[in-house]
Amino acid sequence: QDPCSFVLASASVAPSAAWVAADCDGDGVVNGTECNDMTDPLDPCDFENGSITEPVTADQSDCGLCPDLSPIMTILPGNIAGISNVDVAVKVNELKNFDTDGSLIRVRVPFDPRYVFTWDPSLTMAALVPVQNSEWNYQGVFLGLYHEWHYNGSGGIILAGDDRAFGFLGVYDPQNTDGQTTFTATIVPTSGGECIYTNNTDSERLVYFE
Repeated sequence: QDPCSFVLASASVAPSAAWVAADCDGDGVVNGTECNDMTDPLDPCDFENGSITEPVTADQSDCGLCPDLSPIMTILPGNIAGISNVDVAVKVNELKNFDTDGSLIRVRVPFDPRYVFTWDPSLTMAALVPVQNSEWNYQGVFLGLYHEWHYNGSGGIILAGDDRAFGFLGVYDPQNTDGQTTFTATIVPTSGGECIYTNNTDSERLVYFE
C-alpha cells in the first residue's frame, strides 16, 4: 500500500517515522517538516521555500512559483501651498519569498512638467524612507511620458522577502492653481522574473494650493 495515498483530513493515528522522513508530494520538503510548517504534504505547490532539503521531483509548472514584486510610493509632504519641496521614495518589495531571477527590474513614474528633480545616486534618505540610490540607474524621461529606473544592485537580484528603494528630492510648482495630482510608481511586468502583475502599481496623492 502506498503510504502517500490517503486523505490528509482523515488521518487519525500518528504517522510512521518513514512517512515523516518521506516527501510525498515531491516538492523537496519532507512530510514531517510540512506538518510543522502547516503546509500540505500532498500538494507540491504548498510549501515553505526555506524548508526545502530534498531534490524537487514534482511538476510545479502550474504552481506560480516565482517572485512577486510590489512597489510602495511615499511622498512628503502631501499638501503644499505655492512652489514647494516634495520628496519622493519608491520601495520595491519581494512578497512571495523567492529571489528574483537576475533579469532587469524596471520601475516607472509618470512625468509631470510641474515637478522637477535632479537625480542623486548617493542619496540615502527621501521622504523619511531609507533609500539605496547607488543600486539604481536612472534612465531619464521616455517619450515625455515617464521616468524609468533600472535596478543594478547585487547582481540585479532582489533577495526573497527583501526590499530595495530609491528616492529623489524635487520641487513642485502648482502654477498659481489649486487642485490635486498623484505620484505613481509602476513595476514593469515580468521584471526580475515576477509573474504576479495585479499589485505592480502604487500611488500617493498630492494636494496643492496656489
